[in-house]
Amino acid sequence: MSKFYYRAHDRKGATIEGSIVADNVWLARKALTKLNLVVLQIGRFDIALMWNALSNSIEKLTRRVKIEEQLVLMSQLETGISVGIPIIQMLDMLGQDQENKIIKQALTEIAADITQGGSLHEAFAKHPLLFNPTMIGLVKTGELTGKLEETLARINQMIEQESKNRTKVKSAVFYPKIVVFVLGIVFFAVVYFIIPKLKTFLSAMGTDLPPITVIVVGISDFFVSYWYLVLILGFGIRQSFIKYTSTETGRLKFDQFKLKVPFFGIIFHFLELNNLCVILELLISSGIPLMDALEILKDSQKNMVFKHALTKCQEEIAKREYAY
Repeated sequence: MSKFYYRAHDRKGATIEGSIVADNVWLARKALTKLNLVVLQIGRFDIALMWNALSNSIEKLTRRVKIEEQLVLMSQLETGISVGIPIIQMLDMLGQDQENKIIKQALTEIAADITQGGSLHEAFAKHPLLFNPTMIGLVKTGELTGKLEETLARINQMIEQESKNRTKVKSAVFYPKIVVFVLGIVFFAVVYFIIPKLKTFLSAMGTDLPPITVIVVGISDFFVSYWYLVLILGFGIRQSFIKYTSTETGRLKFDQFKLKVPFFGIIFHFLELNNLCVILELLISSGIPLMDALEILKDSQKNMVFKHALTKCQEEIAKREYAY
């Protein structure tokens, strides 16, 4: 019996990785097929494959799809369809020119799914890192109405608006980031260089130090002597924060806090509301019913405050429709 490493697609089209014990590769592949998995890669569980799996996992964590790359991709798709290039051929052409491995692999898999008879929006849905629910809903409508080119143009408009909003957010928080960075450098210099020398000077004088000075010196001594505990504490706080905000309640509380921050809260609220209105207008103008548009819009929302608000809107509209 040997252990084999595999990469496969599950029923939902998600890529999973794991290992399985079998007598040979053929039996291992057969066992995975019985589990309703589509095998993409399989081999003996050796150091090379372990390193390959680790590299793929690290790459997934570190590599991202930039919004500029997303905009270029959708613009190229729109252009190709407008001039009559078959969608599969267009996807192959775009995949060959891609430097981003995530986009390149996604285009290859999308082309394969369409070749096997799948629709474009179903193939897009298997790659949530590249296509959000709003884009998938718009593409689905474009396919049903035969207006895919027009739909892709609207998606480009939506991405451009999102890019502008992100630029505004970056501009708003640029100076605060600089201030925090400079304060961090000053704090580090004071704690690790200035206060230790000041402590030596004051000790040589042999005088009693004021309470506030004793506290400051004690803090400096703690950071210098137990810097590793400070790092562990900081890492623990960071992980606790990530774990808390990964829950629905924690995410809601954090999103509420962001919208209440002085000055920046108003900016975040305006940009989120602006983005929401733009996407809703695109969905409705594409012929998607209001309730379906709200559902798609809700699924695409990252801010839990707006997501809950859209849920309440759906409930109120449903009550009024039922009343009539």
